[in-house]
Amino acid sequence: MIQKAGKINQFEPGIGLWLSGIGLFMCWLATRSIRKDEALVRSMDRLR
Repeated sequence: MIQKAGKINQFEPGIGLWLSGIGLFMCWLATRSIRKDEALVRSMDRLR
């Protein structure tokens, strides 16, 4: 919150909020892709 002259204004989302959200989304995508890759490696190990 931003405080000016004893008054509390509404929350103003800045770039940090958006970057945090994008970072969480990218982590979710990375985790999903890593799981898919691990499953592919396990399936290839079965074929040997």
